[in-house]
Amino acid sequence: MLVAVAACLGTVSLRAAPTITQQPVKATKFETENHTFTVTATGTAPLTYQWQKSGGNLGGKTNDSLLLTNLQLSDAGIYSVVVSNISGAITSAPAQLTVRGTNDPRYPTPQGGWTYIYQGNAASNSLTASLDGTWNRQNGIDSWDGLGRGAGNGAIGGVEATNGILTLEDANAVGTSGFDNRRFYFTHDINADPPVTNANSLLNDGVTLTFRARLTPPSDPRLELTNAPNGWVNTNDGKGIFGIRQAGASGLLISFSLNRAVEDISTNTTFTFAQQGLHMNNLNGNARTSFVDPGEPGSINLLPLDPALFHEFWITIRDNGTDPGTHTVTIYTDGTQIGTPFNVTAGSGSDQPFTNYLALVIVIIGLGVRLFRRGGLRPINGPTHIVVILLYVYAAVTLLWTPAYGVAMVEWKGQAGYLLFAILLLPLLIQNTDDAMEGLLATVIAGAILTAA
Repeated sequence: MLVAVAACLGTVSLRAAPTITQQPVKATKFETENHTFTVTATGTAPLTYQWQKSGGNLGGKTNDSLLLTNLQLSDAGIYSVVVSNISGAITSAPAQLTVRGTNDPRYPTPQGGWTYIYQGNAASNSLTASLDGTWNRQNGIDSWDGLGRGAGNGAIGGVEATNGILTLEDANAVGTSGFDNRRFYFTHDINADPPVTNANSLLNDGVTLTFRARLTPPSDPRLELTNAPNGWVNTNDGKGIFGIRQAGASGLLISFSLNRAVEDISTNTTFTFAQQGLHMNNLNGNARTSFVDPGEPGSINLLPLDPALFHEFWITIRDNGTDPGTHTVTIYTDGTQIGTPFNVTAGSGSDQPFTNYLALVIVIIGLGVRLFRRGGLRPINGPTHIVVILLYVYAAVTLLWTPAYGVAMVEWKGQAGYLLFAILLLPLLIQNTDDAMEGLLATVIAGAILTAA
């Protein structure tokens, strides 16, 4: 009897129904990107898989992973997978795929909203009510002829807004008249927006800004530049493509510029970075100084990336106390939630007529800024309580006086709910009109705003 029972038990085959041990995970992607959903399951082999979207089977999608390529807005939806074997079937938890447009911001609008938005769809040539009507170019520096871009349309280069993109192209390296498109200089007086109370200390109190930018490839059909793309090297005491300055503490300036691995700094001189990317003020001591540019004392701060591709930057700046430098800059890119910190030293650069301003120089720029009394805001769910304090800061596109040369183009694209804040494009003054023309070119899509809390 015992032998019979043992023989019987020896022929028993145990089968296990499928169990999902790792569910598909929700994701947010952008048009043209790829995404892969995966699932991990156990149970008696063989296991079969059938992926579904909104409850309907996806033909041919029968692996333990689902690869979706060249995503379009229509690919957004609820995805799940049915795992089966001889003993049964189980359906995974639903996973939401969100697909955003290529021009949508990677980061959500922060709590408190925006105080100023430039949509990139207006290019008024008024001296005192330029672009969307809130900009001023009556400064003795701007030389826009008031016309758009393209061959035969006034002086070479120009400014135009088309389909939400504001493009500024300075292709004139040796112009001498007041309306030769030699340089573009726009300022937005944020004091005209609800005023802030800490303009003189905004960098120390903490400021957050966001912008999208790239160095433009030479594919624009209306391009009149002869050398593109080309980036920029910070110079003149901390002036870069985008800068932000406070008047307090004798004036502090922190700037950012996109650069290739090797960039022009004069008609016959180049500067070699370790790699291409986004650079900012050097780390050079614990007090503001005029020596904060590449090639000067201190260590270079650079975030490696491909500047020819659009990147969205979310940047926080705050006083760093007893740590090295004067401020800590933390940069988040392209939707990531983990920032890269840098210790920087503020520069002493300044431009007229304002003392507290946002500055856009040479190639870039759109920008968004959010100010906080205590530190910057990470690009995720912000503080539970944010008191919006009206701003009092100036945004300025500034002329960089240097023995360099150049031409430049800037392209902006606005996005509803996303602040496109300032723009400036202008060439470096040419001291020797016989020098060969060189070009600076950048495209910027930015979103931003100024608020304080």
